[in-house]
Amino acid sequence: MAVLSVACGDKKAYIEAVIPDIPAEVPTLPLSAQLCVDSFPACVDVEYKGDTVVLSALPQGVRATVSGAKVAVSSSAEGVHFMLRGEAGDGSFTLTSGAEVLVSMDALMLFSQRGNAMTINAPGGVFLCAAEGRPNYIMDAAAAEGEYVAKNSAAIRINGNAVVCGGSIALKGRRMSGIHCSGRMILNNKNFAVEGAATDAIVADSGIVVADGNIFVSGARDAFKSKRGSLVVLGGNIKVEAEREKGDGVQARNFYLYGGNVEIKSSGAAARGINSKGAVYLMDGYLNVETSGEPIFSPKKADYTSASCIKSGTHTYMRNACVTLVNSADGGKGMNCDGVMRIDGGILAVLNRGNDVQHPEEPDAHSSAKGIKCDSVLIIRGGAIDVRVFGKGQRSEGVESKRNMFIGGNAAINIFAFDDALNAGGDIIIDGGRLYAYSVANDGIDGNACISLRGGIVVANGGNAPEQGVDVDGDARFDVTGGVLVAVGGTMGPAPTLPRAQATEQPVAACVGSELERGKYAALCSADGAVLYAYRLPRSLVGGAVTFSSPQMSVGQSYSFVLCDSVSGAKNLGNGLFEGGRVDDSSALSWRQQQLLAVVSADGSVRFLDKLAAGDNGGHPMPPPPPPFAGDNGGHPMPPPPPFNIADEGYNEDNLPANGWAPVR
Repeated sequence: MAVLSVACGDKKAYIEAVIPDIPAEVPTLPLSAQLCVDSFPACVDVEYKGDTVVLSALPQGVRATVSGAKVAVSSSAEGVHFMLRGEAGDGSFTLTSGAEVLVSMDALMLFSQRGNAMTINAPGGVFLCAAEGRPNYIMDAAAAEGEYVAKNSAAIRINGNAVVCGGSIALKGRRMSGIHCSGRMILNNKNFAVEGAATDAIVADSGIVVADGNIFVSGARDAFKSKRGSLVVLGGNIKVEAEREKGDGVQARNFYLYGGNVEIKSSGAAARGINSKGAVYLMDGYLNVETSGEPIFSPKKADYTSASCIKSGTHTYMRNACVTLVNSADGGKGMNCDGVMRIDGGILAVLNRGNDVQHPEEPDAHSSAKGIKCDSVLIIRGGAIDVRVFGKGQRSEGVESKRNMFIGGNAAINIFAFDDALNAGGDIIIDGGRLYAYSVANDGIDGNACISLRGGIVVANGGNAPEQGVDVDGDARFDVTGGVLVAVGGTMGPAPTLPRAQATEQPVAACVGSELERGKYAALCSADGAVLYAYRLPRSLVGGAVTFSSPQMSVGQSYSFVLCDSVSGAKNLGNGLFEGGRVDDSSALSWRQQQLLAVVSADGSVRFLDKLAAGDNGGHPMPPPPPPFAGDNGGHPMPPPPPFNIADEGYNEDNLPANGWAPVR
């Protein structure tokens, strides 16, 4: 749950973001999850020798039956250690114990030709330990045609809680899963691999904890699956390769990343890297996710299911993690959150190469390619965020929030997108940080309810008219009370959208009608020629507009606007923005800022605008519809958008308008 209470036209706003259950500390493994071999003094040695099994003497309370290489053990004793070794091409091990047990493997090669290779029923818990040294290989039997297969079938099936520890274990689940645990499972061994599973690789009904070790999963539908529990990563290295339709690297109730290194590649149609039915918490560690599977259209739902690197069903929280998300699938998302999203820190890099998808016969059936999509409130208070959306389409947006959006603190955000770079269905409040937004064919920042700039540095780039650097809907409000604003783009009418809401207190100047040439500097200078801010233009615009606002500006002072080839002695703030220095150009447009809002035309004329009355809008009204024509469809159809290729501007993954995108690892 999150609340973002704002009065966008007021100078002050009450902002409260609430995400439940944010962990205060890194969890540690309980003592009950740490193996103490001395707690299991009674030992039963089980040695497989081809089609036979040799058992050592059985302690009191332990009974066993043997048929070929199939062993069934029943134990009522406490502190029993079962040691499995040897090889069997058609064997199995079944254990039922009323107490906690230790099952060790030492160079075990156990293959079953019918049913599970290993079944452990231990409501009191089980330690499944691999001895250091040679690896252990476990494989079950594939189901015969028409044979009934239980959903919990696996190469290793455990009823109860389990701790998997020690050396190396490799599984292949030809029947269903590689390993299936009915309770909670902790993975804390050196190497654990599932190389092929008929369905899901690692399944634990009540949750999975990865404490340490190297885990590799390939050839499964879902690599990690816990519908009723969470996947918690405390450390180790996890590598997942998923290739099946609608398969997930992780499918869990919640996902927690506290450390370690997680790498997921999902290439199946409509597959997700991480699919959390609840929340995603990215607290620390490294996460790299790649998705490439195409969307799937459902005739029944008349809609698409598409890929996502991260999909959370309730909320997403990020603090110190380093995250790289790469999507190449059409209609796919980098980060897709159904609820509240909050980022307090860390490094987040999102690259989306997919295009929008529109069904040819269903106008409402489409799937949009987006970098970050949030269906509720989005709060960014810190961290370094880099979002690149290269796919083409009217909905290929960089960062989208369906409701309110807040940006503040020390957040550093770079966004590049074909459509709107940053878009919110509700209020956009910027109270700090640094935001660079670049749209290839639409608005740099698009607000549908309110945009309020109160602090920080904002550089917004839109396309040619009618697209703008900053745009608000006709009934939306736009105010500036602090911070630095540089907006470059086209106009709607004689000027771009200006902050005309009553709350506006800081001077704003829009320089319109100039031919903006890529590579030149657009500079705002004081009366003595000193540069306040200069921006190196990332592309050429015909009759473009440059809007400046800064706390250094004041009513009654004189300023000039200069387009020049260089700026000397300036401080580079990054992303083409410079502060200070000087320019030497006689073609400057000069004016005296007599009111808060000034529009300076290329011919030197200046006009001043008043703030609008309360209840009015702070942007341009929507243009009226074309007049109806008798016998026609009510007016002229909208002209098709001009074709645009990113390559026309020379922008691609290797040549970006801002700092180059690069993965965090």
